[in-house]
Amino acid sequence: MLILVVTFFILVVTLLILVVTFFILVVTLFILVVTILILVVTILILVVTFFILVVSFLVLVVTLFISVVALHT
Repeated sequence: MLILVVTFFILVVTLLILVVTFFILVVTLFILVVTILILVVTILILVVTFFILVVSFLVLVVTLFISVVALHT
């Protein structure tokens, strides 16, 4: 009877450890996914910023070119 109770207790503890381990794995995966999402968003923001910079530079160059042409004529 005592051996049965001890065996059952060990089984319950093992199951608990398994559940906790699984929970930790899920949390770790969630953190990984969130980190990857943040990285992707950061890269997107960087690309958009760079694109805006390039467009601004192009507008500046065009404006300068137009002003130079206007002055020459």
